[in-house]
Amino acid sequence: MPRGAYALGPLLVLDADAERNIIGYGTGGLILDVPAMSLPALVEWTPAEAELGAERPAPQPAGGSLSD
Repeated sequence: MPRGAYALGPLLVLDADAERNIIGYGTGGLILDVPAMSLPALVEWTPAEAELGAERPAPQPAGGSLSD
């Protein structure tokens, strides 16, 4: 598994049951219990605790072509 700021990959698919238990399903069979109970808490938990996210790509020049 990759290590670094986002060691567990770029995203999770979230599933919640009737009791508001939230499970996150990630790449490679990753399954996480998601403790966040609100959207702001989820935003805070994702990069800090879950190590999920992706680096921002470098900006491309305006009007330029990738093949130039």
